[in-house]
Amino acid sequence: MKVFFRFFLAFTLSSSIAAQVTWTDFNNSFRIYSGTGPGGCDRNAPNGVHMKNYVLTSLNDAWTASNAVTNNLPKAPSKRNIRGLLFLLFGITWNRIHFPNPGDGSATKFNYILDLFTKINKLKTDPAYNPHGVARVRCLEDYASYYQHMPGTDRRENMSAPLVAEFYNLRMPNGNYYPGLMYVNNQAIPPHSDLSQGFYASDEENPLDGNCGSITGYPKSMFTQTIGSDFAATYGMTLCPYVFRVPLLTSLGSPVLNRGEAQIERFRETGGMLILHEFVHLVSYGDIKDQLAAYPPDGKTWTNRDWASWVLNPEISSYGYAPCAYLGLSMPALAMKNADNFMVLALCLLFAALDCLGKFQNDIQTKRDVPFHVSSRTVQKIRSGELDLKEDDIPTDMFGEFAHFSEKELEGAGSMEPEHLIGNIGQPAGRFNDV
Repeated sequence: MKVFFRFFLAFTLSSSIAAQVTWTDFNNSFRIYSGTGPGGCDRNAPNGVHMKNYVLTSLNDAWTASNAVTNNLPKAPSKRNIRGLLFLLFGITWNRIHFPNPGDGSATKFNYILDLFTKINKLKTDPAYNPHGVARVRCLEDYASYYQHMPGTDRRENMSAPLVAEFYNLRMPNGNYYPGLMYVNNQAIPPHSDLSQGFYASDEENPLDGNCGSITGYPKSMFTQTIGSDFAATYGMTLCPYVFRVPLLTSLGSPVLNRGEAQIERFRETGGMLILHEFVHLVSYGDIKDQLAAYPPDGKTWTNRDWASWVLNPEISSYGYAPCAYLGLSMPALAMKNADNFMVLALCLLFAALDCLGKFQNDIQTKRDVPFHVSSRTVQKIRSGELDLKEDDIPTDMFGEFAHFSEKELEGAGSMEPEHLIGNIGQPAGRFNDV
């Protein structure tokens, strides 16, 4: 049985994110805390940066990048660089007429990515869509109190009550109970006060003065709470002091060509991209997490082409362009569960001058090998310049349902009339459909 895809070439973006985000937008999109009080964003961070303008600009940057995905992803069949990025970061493969390969889940992945960024855009344009309610956004962690014991009826810590971490059976990665948990009482916090209350883990350190603890020794920039019995009280994201030390994306100007991975990381480590990373957690309700990094089995031989032997490094997470690429190419199922892969996709689509595919190609031509199963001759062609990942279709374009057709038979195949394509006519514009 042949499998085809329906693709709507006409695409109109229904929710353009163009205007600068205002405080009113912020208040309409999220449940925010009083501007100058605990958890509020209209005050100074510990380093003196006024958080209000920083947050509004970063939100605008995050939504602009998300919009770049929803605007460009439906053009994937006709855009080699988009196809390459989707392969590089998520293992999505394509047949010879440039549709996602049937039978390997590529169309499902494509649709999931498009839906996820559509949900991120809706955080601004239609926040009421969220079945879990409007998310909270907090600046600094001083909206909560650090408790070691459960509270009493007065909602204050009762030192004779059981330990909170033992009561909830919440443990750190090393198996020990958390020394304490952060307690949220939303009854006293305007303008979105309610009766909700709950606890959440705050990593290994006791956060003081609005700090957010650390992750394996590194300070948190921000975090998202999406799961647990106290979902209604804690669902949302918190911006920590560290994030106000990184630059705004818009302050960097335009990327300069041929600056390599260092420039990609410079644009990635910005307020807007960090918020976009958290948005991925938020709209996936915690289903997309931060995965460990994929490494060659000896931890250093990057030319190892036995990709099935690659392992996860228990001490390093898949944060950053290169770790995301290697996770996507060696363990694509995990890449679909790693928040930074989605953020890197948006960043690379937003700034073509970052040349994310070109950077990857340069690595292949120097010290690293092609992270997918191809012949040694193909590797030699890439390294010698005979095959250009930016100009020539990557090898996966040669596989799939139409691989056995000749070039002449394929002429015009990408513009088949609708009656020749089988699919769900009710699917949103730009989506692919497995049948």
